[in-house]
Amino acid sequence: MRILLKVLLILLLFLGSLFGLVVLLGGGYGAKPGLPLHLIERTSPLIFAHRGAVDPAPENSAAALRQARERHYPAVELDIQISRDNHFFLFHDRTTDRLLGTPGHASRMDFSDLQQHDIRQNGQPTAAKVITLAQAVGDFGDDFIFYLDVKRYSDKDLVQIAERLDRFLGQHDLYDRVIVSSAHFLFTSYLEYRYPRIITCLEGLKPPSHHFFSLIPRGFRPDFIATFHHQIDDDYAAWLKSSGMLPRYIAFTVKDSTELAKIRHWGIDKFIADDGAYLDGLLNSAHAP
Repeated sequence: MRILLKVLLILLLFLGSLFGLVVLLGGGYGAKPGLPLHLIERTSPLIFAHRGAVDPAPENSAAALRQARERHYPAVELDIQISRDNHFFLFHDRTTDRLLGTPGHASRMDFSDLQQHDIRQNGQPTAAKVITLAQAVGDFGDDFIFYLDVKRYSDKDLVQIAERLDRFLGQHDLYDRVIVSSAHFLFTSYLEYRYPRIITCLEGLKPPSHHFFSLIPRGFRPDFIATFHHQIDDDYAAWLKSSGMLPRYIAFTVKDSTELAKIRHWGIDKFIADDGAYLDGLLNSAHAP
């Protein structure tokens, strides 16, 4: 029994020391530096078009981005992966079956191979092709705030992906217009620690895990958090307000007026939404001179 108690004591001391080291490396606790005002202090909701304004345009395509611009969306949510030859490209699925009509692992292909196929919409081929993130920001960089959902399907590790992301954002001067999102806590923590200029979002902080959010040292803590809107309840909404995280919370994916009314009731003004007529009033008022 004494041996067991000694082992437990040593284990507790080790874990306590490890936690203390993490807190020290993370700069302790307290408030994070402020974010760009156009992300936080807004007079109208920050609505992200889900994979662009989709239908009839295919998801994550140049056509979906053009349609989002025509619909006056202030922001877009895009899924990105990195190809075998190191191009960031817009694509949601791990495999190419649904979107390109051919079997394959998207991130294990060269970008030129991906472009051999038309993007499919509702099972039917369209005239759209897969595009790179560079093409997207080159043509639409001044039109939107970008929410980039990083799909970690490739064989490259998070250190490589993080380094390439930082280099890309720096080359295109996009640090204050891009939110880099992931459900991978270690990835967002590494971005925060190693590349603090990158604005991060941790997806999936659903109840009851949000109660542990304050334990994350500020140097590892994401700038935003996001969950499915149906995971919000009164307790979660109250926590968002009391913790000061309400301006840093993004809900997804809103699909109709009922779901929109629900999140607006809680004061949520940042959300990813499927395009539809139910958003016309908000989009038009945000665009009004």
